[in-house]
Amino acid sequence: MVREVSMKRIQIVLLITMLFCRLPGVAQTTVTGKTNVGSFGAKPAALSASVKFSEPSGNNSLDAGETSTLQVTVVNNGGSTAKRVVAKAMLPEGIVGLKLTSPIQVGDIGPGESKNISFHLSASKDVPSRSVKIEFVVSDATGTRTGPQAIVVNVTGAIPAVLTTTMSFSESSGNNVLDAGETGSIELRIFNTGGSVAKNVVAKSVIPPGTIGLKIVPVIPVGDISPDSSTRVSFRLSAAENVPTQKVALRVEVSGDAGIQIEPQTVLVSLKERIIAPDVTPPEISLIEPSNITTRGFKPVTSGPAIITSSSSITVRGLANDSGGVAVVLVNGAETQLSQTEVGTAFVHQALLSLGANEVEIKAIDKFRNENTITILVKREENFIRGQYYALVMTVQDYGDKSMNDLEYPIKDGQSLVDILTKEYSFDKQNVVFLKNPDRRTVINEFQNLRRRLSENDNLLIFYAGHGYWDEALKQGYWLPSNASADDPSEWVSNSTVRDYIRGITTKHTLLISDACFSGGIFKTRDPFIRPDAAIQKIYETPSRRAMTSGSLRSVPDRSVFIEFLIKRLRESKDKYIYAQKLYINLKDAVINNSPNNQTPLYGVINESGDEGEGDFVFVRR
Repeated sequence: MVREVSMKRIQIVLLITMLFCRLPGVAQTTVTGKTNVGSFGAKPAALSASVKFSEPSGNNSLDAGETSTLQVTVVNNGGSTAKRVVAKAMLPEGIVGLKLTSPIQVGDIGPGESKNISFHLSASKDVPSRSVKIEFVVSDATGTRTGPQAIVVNVTGAIPAVLTTTMSFSESSGNNVLDAGETGSIELRIFNTGGSVAKNVVAKSVIPPGTIGLKIVPVIPVGDISPDSSTRVSFRLSAAENVPTQKVALRVEVSGDAGIQIEPQTVLVSLKERIIAPDVTPPEISLIEPSNITTRGFKPVTSGPAIITSSSSITVRGLANDSGGVAVVLVNGAETQLSQTEVGTAFVHQALLSLGANEVEIKAIDKFRNENTITILVKREENFIRGQYYALVMTVQDYGDKSMNDLEYPIKDGQSLVDILTKEYSFDKQNVVFLKNPDRRTVINEFQNLRRRLSENDNLLIFYAGHGYWDEALKQGYWLPSNASADDPSEWVSNSTVRDYIRGITTKHTLLISDACFSGGIFKTRDPFIRPDAAIQKIYETPSRRAMTSGSLRSVPDRSVFIEFLIKRLRESKDKYIYAQKLYINLKDAVINNSPNNQTPLYGVINESGDEGEGDFVFVRR
């Protein structure tokens, strides 16, 4: 019984052992029919390195401009191959003037094998002297590495730059004295007697405080100076016409990078004033602003006013010239601020004006108390223009319908008009809307915006450039916006629509300028007579609705002669005010004579738009 139990126990133990040996994850090694549990790998790679320093001069120091070799021997002391071995050599951070080979791919090293590699360490010519610790690390693909090993390299730097100078003074007359109005020079020669390049050398001149009438170039960049080399520097100096007699100790300083600096050099310059005969000639006065006025020296102007303005002040700007120097310029007794320019002594003053006639007196006095006086007359009128100036500029040159020709110039012409209105006339930028290639909806919406925005005191300029069309059967003209179709008039803008909006927009004056084919159909009447110049106030009093077009009921060219002369006449006008009919008269003949098809611009009243007769749109210069 006992034996049976023992046998069963042995069987159970064997069964458990067999089951245990077949569990997954347990390596099985079969050697000569026996099964062993577990396995043992080869001994891993073990790297070590040694470094040897050598340089060509044999003094065991890396000299400036020299290249040395760091020979590294890498040994694998382990039992496995070290794969993809890399050797790195590292300079400390912030090192200047040294350059080291980048990491080297050593490759594979078998057990017990070694490999030699070389790093090159080079020094620049201006390297400073120092001791440098260089670290080495060798590693393979599995992360096996040597600990950082270091070697100390002594670096012998170049001999620093050493600067010396010589300096001399010369002047044009040869008397070794700088006379009033004369020029001279200080000649400086800078030598580098050191062993390194003197970098970014700068020469500076210093005039003693309180020196009067002497000018000299303050700083001259010299640049780099090589060892055993020199360079010349010339400081130009000049004495003013009114320089006093004096002796000036001019100092010159020379410095460069890396703290290079030499003892300042001094040269004594003698200056001599000019003996001037007593001055009895008064200053000359020339006005820049206001221009084109009547002036008379020494006596007030008593003829008609030279300038008409509605402003409460006028800017007086000009030049006063006197050989002895201008001391003061007075405008209506108030001293002006002076500034010296190449063409004379400039002055500017804002003179206040009362309503009616004003005399503005300008007096210039030189240092000998000689004086000159001119008087200008300015008439300040009551400002009869109370509203603002608005402009709607619409230009179409790109059409969606391929059967309609695109144009080339409308947007450019529109921009030229916007520029002159906002820069030279009383159209503020925020009151000018410039529509480029608008569709019909955009045009109508902008007309609606103007209805809401403008008041009865405001003035409106409407400009259109693009294709136009005249329907002979309907006796109706049209503007063609960018979405217009040649065979569908639903997206066209008719003259009657434009007229209705002009009538519905509340303004003092509205002027329509149309640069399009068949634009003449907008008129009720055309003004054939030249109106003589009338009082601007009278013209402005009566509300008007006028139009000026580039042609009548015929086609006009893409490149508009009309807009060219319109802008030219606006730019050339010297008048403070110019009304639309006068502008038309000034450009009409020029357009006819210079257009390829003798196009005739038109001017007149817009049909049923609210024009009350004698009024007109008035352009006001800024």
